[in-house]
Amino acid sequence: MPIPFLLGAGAVAGGIVGVKKGLKAKENYEKAERIGKRAERNYKTATKNLEQSKKDTQNSFVELGKTRIEIHGTTIKKFISIYEKINNIKETKLNNGQNITIESAEYKEMNDISAKASDLLTAGLSGLGAGTLAGIGAAGLATTIGVASTGTAIGTLSGAAATNALLAWLGGGALAAGGWGMAGGMVVLGALVAGPALLIGGWIMESKSEDALQDARDYESEVDNAIAQINVVIELLNAIQSRVSEVKTVIFNINERLLKQLNAFEYIFNSKKDKNGYLNYENLNELEKTSLMNTILLTKTLNKVLNTPIVDDKGSLSGDSKLAVDEGNNILIKF
Repeated sequence: MPIPFLLGAGAVAGGIVGVKKGLKAKENYEKAERIGKRAERNYKTATKNLEQSKKDTQNSFVELGKTRIEIHGTTIKKFISIYEKINNIKETKLNNGQNITIESAEYKEMNDISAKASDLLTAGLSGLGAGTLAGIGAAGLATTIGVASTGTAIGTLSGAAATNALLAWLGGGALAAGGWGMAGGMVVLGALVAGPALLIGGWIMESKSEDALQDARDYESEVDNAIAQINVVIELLNAIQSRVSEVKTVIFNINERLLKQLNAFEYIFNSKKDKNGYLNYENLNELEKTSLMNTILLTKTLNKVLNTPIVDDKGSLSGDSKLAVDEGNNILIKF
């Protein structure tokens, strides 16, 4: 009798051990599943935030594009309509010693762009697609329509490819590896947005419980790395939106000052123009000449801000846009 008892006890003990192992395996599988699902939730949240940031950036470019066209087609065009009827304009120094003049190439570009912008306004901006407006917002009219002042076709201008890649991606298109350099080229969005390839079901069904738990942790680490990269992109897109806001603010403020200056000089122009509608610069007194030079200074500054791209030739936030904003703010202090 004792032997059967011992055999029975051993079987019971073995069964208990088996049950414990089974419970432990079940616990590992459940923990692995929780880790995997948590990682997927975090990744979905990050990609949702990225999509919203993309949408917001696209919209900010569209609104800036509209602003660029409107100011080019109204204020700059009004300046051109007066400036082109002034004869014998000479380079003049303001009180601070600054020389004010408009070079022929600069004038031609200003004239061409304002004429095109005016045509677009006449036709209606609703006829332009969001992609076109976003392109104008990101790069400016000089690199989006016509030919630059250097005579270079817009398709070959530095940064055109990178800007187009950025805009295509913002609009929902795919981005090839290397198509848009950002954050020092550390992020490849084409791979990033695809997400971690490992699926939860893979390790749950095919691995031992210990392996499944480790696979889940590895998966979470991979997801965390992808989320970190997504956050880098979101940070850059937020910086672009902030710069767009700064540029728009400077444009509106300079435009307001310039319109007042233009209206004041227009009164001078109308009172001193000849019967053919032209004004001889030499017939202006010093105060009136200063009024004209201030008008030119504000116009040149506004035109520079209007034409400065938000993104550079690598598709990242441009340093030139920051310089243009700073220059615009410095001019505003004087007016």
